Amino acid sequence: MMTELELRQRLCAWFECPLGRSLQATEAHHLRNVLSQLYGKIALQLGWVGKMDLLDASHAPTQAVLDLRMNSRKPSVCGAASALPFDTKSVDLVLLPHTLDFSSEPHQVLREVHRVLTPEGHIVILGFNPLSLWGLWRLAARRRGIPWCGQFISLLRLKDWLALLDFELTHGSMLYYRPPLQHEGLRDRLYFLEKIGDRWWPLAAAVFTDISDDGKDNDLDKLEWTCNQLNANNHGPKVDAQALWDKALPEVEADFEFPENRAVIIAEAENVRLRVFPWATLPIVDLLDVQGKNEVSNQP
Repeated sequence: MMTELELRQRLCAWFECPLGRSLQATEAHHLRNVLSQLYGKIALQLGWVGKMDLLDASHAPTQAVLDLRMNSRKPSVCGAASALPFDTKSVDLVLLPHTLDFSSEPHQVLREVHRVLTPEGHIVILGFNPLSLWGLWRLAARRRGIPWCGQFISLLRLKDWLALLDFELTHGSMLYYRPPLQHEGLRDRLYFLEKIGDRWWPLAAAVFTDISDDGKDNDLDKLEWTCNQLNANNHGPKVDAQALWDKALPEVEADFEFPENRAVIIAEAENVRLRVFPWATLPIVDLLDVQGKNEVSNQP
């Protein structure tokens, strides 16, 4: 039985074969559209797959790839996805390209991602779909070889796992409707399946993408995180999140109108104001320095 490191190495090699390159090109194109819409300071990819830079469309100034082996193509961190060497609430975006498919501890990986994500952070998952032509091919191959020996976790099961960790699904897509043919000419002739697949058999694609945000924190947790960010960049009086929340709670629980569709200040403490917005679901708040020198927000 192969170790997880051997599986990862063979998976990387498979993504460099013609079929693997074809699939990864489709995945990379989709990720460019997805990651360009997600913002944060730190983006992390769990595991190398192929030679393409899957994080190239991310706006995060700090990007890294964690893998069981080092790689010189991008800033790398050597470690296991089931024991991430990062502080709690320190990463804004985590990309899992088939990470769960080839992990011996997929639940633990998700728990670790849940731990390191900041409030309103995002997790983007790519996974092989067992309910597809590729899933049938896997059965015919008797789950031998790469990628057929992977777990092929179903989308419904993954949603259940994410729900248990209070992740909230924000977007999902299905990719690559062609069968897993090594012959490039045949794959090109079947390209029309990509155009009609979404309409006629949307759940039968080879790969699914799941984009979820971290809904684990209550509003006080989010406010504490925001206050910590402000305190770290402010040399003035420190902001007490609990005291600010205690002042705001009566207003949050009450029904009130927004004059002229503008934000309403519901609490003030030290040098900050707490506001709510008419277009936000209460009690999403943002925190501002009254003097206008600093601005930190936990509004999505």
